[in-house]
Formats: sequence, structure tokens, C-alpha cells
Amino acid sequence: MNNLGNNIENNKPEWKVVSENLDKISPKISEVSNFEELYSTIDGIGTIETSNEHIYTPEMLKNLIESIRNGEKPLKDLTRNAGLREKVEELLKKN
Repeated sequence: MNNLGNNIENNKPEWKVVSENLDKISPKISEVSNFEELYSTIDGIGTIETSNEHIYTPEMLKNLIESIRNGEKPLKDLTRNAGLREKVEELLKKN
């Protein structure tokens, strides 16, 4: 199956940003200066797959970041890929 959707066999989405693209994404994330810019950047990145094959859609990432901002989830729940966890930690300290 080469189209977008779920692979029924292993129930994993077939679309993703693969790890070789993370080097291109990291500078974009490091340049943001507030959460609105971060969310816009996340929307432009698309879906991220972590090294342990966890899939994050932009919506999932933004919801998780909001939960962290509201104190509902710990920062450690957020992926470190592309410097995302470090950027969120930096932005939290600014507020």
C-alpha cells in the first residue's frame, strides 16, 4: 500500500518525516521565539517519527505541548527530536 493511510498489517501510518530530515528541522525550531511561532513551525514540519518509532502528528505535538504548558503532563513526555523538548523548556522559562 503506497497511499496515505494506515497499514493494516502493523497499524502504523505510512507517512512520516524520517530521521534524515531532522537536521533540516532543528534549525527552524531553534529560531522560534514564542509558542505561536513554534506551533506554526510544527505545522510546517508534518509528522515526526522518533527513534523508537513513536509517531507524532503536528496536532498531537501541539496538544502535548499545551498539556505541558498547563502542567497536565511532564516535559519529559515530549520528544527530543529536532530540539523540540529543549525549545519548549526554553519558552516555558521565558513565561
